[in-house]
Amino acid sequence: MISRLLTISAVAVCTNMASAQGTPAPKAAEFDAFSASTFSFNETISFYNFDSAGTTTEFNQAVNWITPVKDLVAHLELPVYTNTVTGAGMLTLGATWQVLTQPCSFVDSLSVSGAVKFATSSAGFGGDSCNWLLKADAAGKMPVEKLFWSAGFSYEFNNGDYIPVFGGLVTDDIMLVKGGLQYEIMDKLQVGARYAYWYQTSDQTIMTLGPGCQYQICPNAVLDFSCDIPFEQYSGSDLDLVVSFGASIKF
Repeated sequence: MISRLLTISAVAVCTNMASAQGTPAPKAAEFDAFSASTFSFNETISFYNFDSAGTTTEFNQAVNWITPVKDLVAHLELPVYTNTVTGAGMLTLGATWQVLTQPCSFVDSLSVSGAVKFATSSAGFGGDSCNWLLKADAAGKMPVEKLFWSAGFSYEFNNGDYIPVFGGLVTDDIMLVKGGLQYEIMDKLQVGARYAYWYQTSDQTIMTLGPGCQYQICPNAVLDFSCDIPFEQYSGSDLDLVVSFGASIKF
């Protein structure tokens, strides 16, 4: 009896193995580099108010593309400015590589970027040669629940570029250090504060601090708002306020 049961069990095991071997393994999904899901679009409208020069409005368009290279995203960006005249700024072409993903509980991501800014400017909103731009950004969670942080650094090797916070064309190198805290007050809605430190190599500096909020209206779209108030700036600056509205859409 026992030998008969062992024989039946052995036959069943062999049958299952043969069936498993005969079933083809599912194919991994192929990456389509030019599908709509690899593209996203960002639009930001910023109003730079000056005490003596009125308001300069910036319409900044950016297209992002997820490349076939793991964690590498290419981006194309073009600002358009208007005050008494309207014209395009420098065209930025670059790529961002996420070098770390959740290396620890405090850090969610760390990325580095490199870009070239081309002289496609008009109406005086930019220089006449190329600039190099280097950036690093990080983000993560604070020990407090629903509290998040972000930080960034950029340096532009500048041969001439229109920098709105400085009120015009700048020929010195530009450094920007920024940071922020965001708190999720309800599902998909975050509020917080952000800080920015702008520095020209000619020792002209501007520091701003202000509130902001971000709302995810659907899985593929995010709206954000910020208000940056200068609290320290060089003597020749009359920047009064920066108000920005933005939208990000993933296809």
